[in-house]
Amino acid sequence: MKRVNIYIKEDEDKTIDHLTEILDSNRSEIIRLAVREFAEHRQTDIDNFLEGLVDDEDLIALEDERINEERFEFIKKCMDDPVFFAEEAIACPTVDLGLTNIKLHDFQKDILSELNHRKRVIINKSRQMGGTLLELINVAHYILFNPDKLVVLMSNKHATSIEMLNKLKDIIETLPAFMQPKLNVRNKTQIRLDNGCRVISSACTPDALRGMTVNYLLIDEAAFIKRPQFDEFMQSIMPVLMAGKTTTCHIISTPNGPNHFMKLFTDSVCNYINFYAIEVPWDLIPGRDEQWKDEIIIAIGLERFQQEYECKFMYRRGIGHGV
Repeated sequence: MKRVNIYIKEDEDKTIDHLTEILDSNRSEIIRLAVREFAEHRQTDIDNFLEGLVDDEDLIALEDERINEERFEFIKKCMDDPVFFAEEAIACPTVDLGLTNIKLHDFQKDILSELNHRKRVIINKSRQMGGTLLELINVAHYILFNPDKLVVLMSNKHATSIEMLNKLKDIIETLPAFMQPKLNVRNKTQIRLDNGCRVISSACTPDALRGMTVNYLLIDEAAFIKRPQFDEFMQSIMPVLMAGKTTTCHIISTPNGPNHFMKLFTDSVCNYINFYAIEVPWDLIPGRDEQWKDEIIIAIGLERFQQEYECKFMYRRGIGHGV
């Protein structure tokens, strides 16, 4: 390292080691300027040295590597845990906070986990429990992490199944940018992802899925599909469902009297058919108490409350058949 000499007088030479003594004995402007200049040069030398070690491109590469590692861990957690995927990767619009992350109730977390791990599920649910949203979150999880699959969304009305597809698009669009799949096809009745997955909305008719290899079938509001139409459809679709060991079929609805949905659900409860039965009554949501119940009964009547909120299959005369 070079030594810095500062000449105060011709016969007196002081090195950098003696700067303190010089400053104590002589506060001349020359010395102060010399010290400042030395400090500035030294800082410049340090900066140049550091820049020589790591240039801007290397810093960018290191930062990119860190970001990619974090993203990889995030995606892995989403893949392994559908609840984490729902709460950390998906946002939904709210009145007060705008677009914000979904926060699930405990019972919703349990249902989502069951949907994600079980191939045959039937849900008898109260109104306004978020059942359709949970199903669509599960569909989004399925098509993101399972390439080359065909998912079919059905409901009691084709317009309703189209609306389900629109909600699925909204879910996909709220994902972080680095997770969003490219939609090669996007129209009123279907989307196709760049990983080969396709999701279509369809009417519940016997010929709706003829010739298709369906990997995931979701039937919403099944109790409100006319029985002859539903029975014919199920007879035509069963060979398709049984064709693959991994084929998923989820049926969800609010009760609508003692009809085909009641039979499916009670048969599942009694283990007559291979469906996992889930019942979701009104009081699972925090804040819904007896006072809330009384107010709803006043508004819609006891019989409708028992059917639409207590998950009972009500006869027309008002005699309930609970399961």
